Amino acid sequence: MGFLGKAKLKGERIDPSALNANSRTHQTAPVGPVTADSIDPQFNDPYIEVNELRMHPVPHRYVHGGFKATDARFSFYFPPKEQ
Repeated sequence: MGFLGKAKLKGERIDPSALNANSRTHQTAPVGPVTADSIDPQFNDPYIEVNELRMHPVPHRYVHGGFKATDARFSFYFPPKEQ
């Protein structure tokens, strides 16, 4: 994943009271630090719809998917290993 592939990510959960009434985010985990062992209750069931090598505009691997029971989707574009 480029420069993010080796990055240590840190974060802190948002207090549910900070969310507005129109937010589609549902905070169900206790507030506290996010660690490598943290499990997100909403985005813990990913799926892949497309995983293919594409040649245009340049050679790359395209991966597209989402998370079950959500509207969240993702797309990744990976360069060849030698790059």
